[in-house]
Amino acid sequence: MVRRCSYCDEEGHTLKGCRELKAYNKLQASLPTPDVVHIGHPLKLGHAQPYLCATKKVRWPNKLWHDNKFTDSLPICEECLEVYSATTGKQLKSI
Repeated sequence: MVRRCSYCDEEGHTLKGCRELKAYNKLQASLPTPDVVHIGHPLKLGHAQPYLCATKKVRWPNKLWHDNKFTDSLPICEECLEVYSATTGKQLKSI
């Protein structure tokens, strides 16, 4: 029976020795903790910018991405709020 990694599905090693998983874990550990939540563009509209503000796409550590308590505690980006209000005529409240 050939050993197959359950992460990258390559033969010859197991999850414990997977270089791709080690690189992914190193990347996750290096990502900064976000301090604001940005308002994104609807993906189907094909905007060049991922957010209403000029910020480039921000990667969140997975452990925070799925943590609603943490996410709900963050304020909304002020620039995103301004663009949203100017575009829609509606006011959103940040924390």
